[in-house]
Amino acid sequence: MNNFIIISYFEEQENQQSFEEKIRTNFPRHLEEENDELKYLAFSAHNQAGVEDYIKDVLNEYSIGTEEYVALYYSRPDDPEEIQRAMLLGHDNLLETHLQKIKPEDHVDTLSRLLTFDFVNEMQNR
Repeated sequence: MNNFIIISYFEEQENQQSFEEKIRTNFPRHLEEENDELKYLAFSAHNQAGVEDYIKDVLNEYSIGTEEYVALYYSRPDDPEEIQRAMLLGHDNLLETHLQKIKPEDHVDTLSRLLTFDFVNEMQNR
């Protein structure tokens, strides 16, 4: 299992909540954290391609605005320290604008902690 984190922004709050609920439902072992204006939705899954396909299928259900984005963070098992990001919706600049409002080290610390969280052992009784 690999860990993934989604940071997303939808202009309509209803769409934001609906999108997050679909992710939580599909990936029952998940954690949510908020860091100022950003919400981190972390979960474990078998592979990145399956995660991306699922998210893209979900996104097809929404009419997407120009200011909306979905970013998927992950790290490879052979290099867990190297955090990578795939923009599944929107442009990097949209996310970067939100990231400027928080301390870079807080963002990286949150990503690192959630990407190494042991969902199987920590959440088996939930």
